[in-house]
Amino acid sequence: MEWIIERGRTKEQALEKALKKLGARPEEVKVELLEKNKGFLSFLGDRSVKVKVSYINQENDIEETEEMSNELKEAKQVLLAIVEKMGIPCTVDGENGPEGLYLTIRSDKGGLIIGKRGETLDALQYIVTKIIQKRAKRKMTILVDTEDYRKRGEEKLTDLARTMAARVKQTGQSVTLRNLTTRERKLIHTLFKEEPEIETISQGDGITKTLVITLRGKSKNEWIN
Repeated sequence: MEWIIERGRTKEQALEKALKKLGARPEEVKVELLEKNKGFLSFLGDRSVKVKVSYINQENDIEETEEMSNELKEAKQVLLAIVEKMGIPCTVDGENGPEGLYLTIRSDKGGLIIGKRGETLDALQYIVTKIIQKRAKRKMTILVDTEDYRKRGEEKLTDLARTMAARVKQTGQSVTLRNLTTRERKLIHTLFKEEPEIETISQGDGITKTLVITLRGKSKNEWIN
């Protein structure tokens, strides 16, 4: 996990919770204040603070080989060519990250690149991945983003998963999240990996699957979807 969003009654409490889940030390991360409830919400008793905690210079821990550098260069060129064929002027930035290659499209036509529910962006990512994997003759992960669309989506998914987990604890009934990609399921599995009361289980076949959030130790026959 590269970053996490956490809440607490104070910034320090939220940071402490985030560090525990990341398994990191304070000097290894940077902290961004996302939300601080005040005014009317504070009057009602909600004085929570929301922070984003991420590793500092995580890419520096990756030893970049000449092969990785060439793959990154090729991936940027392929993505740039495809988007320009779509009639969309853009530039493409890229870097080697802990999960693979990260490509960012910069354009004033971000909405067209993202498409309905991210379908165009997903298609671009799929095509570039297939081309570079074939050239490199090995499997790899390539993540394509623009306007921080994927990061914003992951933040929303994380908030949703936490809300559903709280419901599971309260009611004892399992909750199913449907049509999740491999990366989305991995995000949720990692989020609750050390949660003593919650267990997450993937189900189904194909690219997208369902994910069950349930009480740890609950049998499959007891799941209520």
